[in-house]
Amino acid sequence: MPHNSGEPAINVVKVEISPTPTLKAWHRYQDWKLIFDQDQFPEWHNPLTSEKRARTALRERAKIGFTTVDARGCTGLTELKADKAEYVDASGCLKLKR
Repeated sequence: MPHNSGEPAINVVKVEISPTPTLKAWHRYQDWKLIFDQDQFPEWHNPLTSEKRARTALRERAKIGFTTVDARGCTGLTELKADKAEYVDASGCLKLKR
C-alpha cells in the first residue's frame, strides 16, 4: 500500500542473526547476535516482538538441521553439533574438540 508520498509502504523487517566469537556452545541460540539490517521499519515493527520471532525461527530451523555451518572465528566455541550439515567451516575455533 503506498504512503501519501506515492512510495510503497515497508512491510518487512530484515534480520541478521549469527554466532559470535565468544559463543561457547553452538546450540545456545539466545547468545547469537541479532541485528535489524535496515534503516526504516514498518509501522507495526516492535523490536522485542521481531527479535522473539527471529529467534523462534532460528530454533525451528535448527531442529530441521543446518545444511551449511559457518563457525569461522568463533574462538570461544567448545561444542559444535552439526550432524546434518553438508558443509562445516570451523576454522579458528581453537577450543573446539574434535
